[in-house]
Amino acid sequence: MDIKKDLDNQVVAVDEGHHEKSPPAEKEVPILIKICVVLSAVFFAAGSHYGDSAVSTIKNEIKHSIQANNTQYGVIISALYLINGSPLVLLGGLLIDKYGCMIGGLTSSLLVLVVGRLIHGFGIGLISISQESLLSKWFAGSGLGLVLGIQIASSRLFGWLGQATSIPINQATGTVTACLWLGVGLSVLGVISTICYMFVVKLAGGEPRDPHATPGHRRSFSPRVILYLPAGFWLIPLNYFLLGSVWETFMANVKPFISTNWNYSSEAAGYISSITRGVPIVLTPLSGLVFDYFGYRGSALIIGNVILAVSFILFSYTHLTPYLPLVLFSINKSIGVVTLISSIPLIVPPENVSLGLSFYRLATAVGEGIFNIVWGIVQDNEHGGYTHAMSMMLGLSITAIAAAVVYLIFDIYCNHSLLNASNKKRAVIKEKHAGDMPIDRVPPMTERPTVFSIIAVTLLSAAIVVCWGLFIYVLAAGKEAD
Repeated sequence: MDIKKDLDNQVVAVDEGHHEKSPPAEKEVPILIKICVVLSAVFFAAGSHYGDSAVSTIKNEIKHSIQANNTQYGVIISALYLINGSPLVLLGGLLIDKYGCMIGGLTSSLLVLVVGRLIHGFGIGLISISQESLLSKWFAGSGLGLVLGIQIASSRLFGWLGQATSIPINQATGTVTACLWLGVGLSVLGVISTICYMFVVKLAGGEPRDPHATPGHRRSFSPRVILYLPAGFWLIPLNYFLLGSVWETFMANVKPFISTNWNYSSEAAGYISSITRGVPIVLTPLSGLVFDYFGYRGSALIIGNVILAVSFILFSYTHLTPYLPLVLFSINKSIGVVTLISSIPLIVPPENVSLGLSFYRLATAVGEGIFNIVWGIVQDNEHGGYTHAMSMMLGLSITAIAAAVVYLIFDIYCNHSLLNASNKKRAVIKEKHAGDMPIDRVPPMTERPTVFSIIAVTLLSAAIVVCWGLFIYVLAAGKEAD
């Protein structure tokens, strides 16, 4: 079968002579509908983010409760990312591309936080892809950075609540499961918001579709499109692999790190460490607004990664108060996450946006899964110290600076600086280069599998094997020790 022909005709007739009702074009969608879409997306993963943050904050309490060491705790944290760090998350993205965003929201259930972190990981992975995918569809070309910033800020808000309240709840109840049950309660909001989104979609006449798609046709289901993604796209998962590894690994250990290095009580360290989730609540929407109106995504990513490296230098080699490096860390997280997520709809064709989002989720989860375990191993070998673990974070931050530079250079020389441009400037660039790129997106899917795609898929596959191998090895070693 001709793969290129299959890609060019990613639609098949579902009912000749009958055309599905098409939703209004983007400019005709009432503002009230768009507000309802954003509010629905905001609450999709409320319980998941709360529960995940709570587990990271009560690290010492969990270790004491189950008599675990740092390596075993790393396995507990990594379990969340194992499902996201597997081809299942790509399958989820392909399904969302084919059937729409509602299936991802319905994957979450009220018991997702108590059945186990493996199931939790699968649920939160699909939910996150659904959130970002539906916003990319409803706000394509206008205000996407802002609404993605709002959605990410809401996730940070629920994460901050989990970090700020888990210790007091644990102390008040005497059990580590109480805050998790609160997360289960918040998951009700996710179910309700999913149902609300279904009604909004029905009211609007359906989800927005690619304007180039043939009415009455449905896209085919083909995993082969992975190898035809634009070459520049793979720099986004690479950057997310590095940054996600730093962000989530450090945030999973920041409370005990602060408590140990600055002799704060567990409760005080929990409040101080919540800065890492509190600052992005304000800065992420602002970052999205700036990128929409002024651009400079690549430049901001480089500056943000330099700030990240500076924060770990301050952590590792000075005795300053933890507030300053925590704020710097949070600034980087605010800039980096919006920069990279908002770049995906600009470089991946609309019909494959969910697949692109799945790859960023996959790369992030694999990095988090690997380095959470490695952090625990390094810390145990250092008898509970943090010197080598923090050096590892600094090394990853410096590598992320180099990756961000490559991201900017590639955008300048291969994408006509579209990712670094503002919304208005991007329209001018597209008009100028209308002869060698589609007017609504850049670049198109490639005509044949690229070397970049083959190398990227191979490296990601190897990383998945390493992630699962580490998890199984450490888990088996822990059982033998028992």
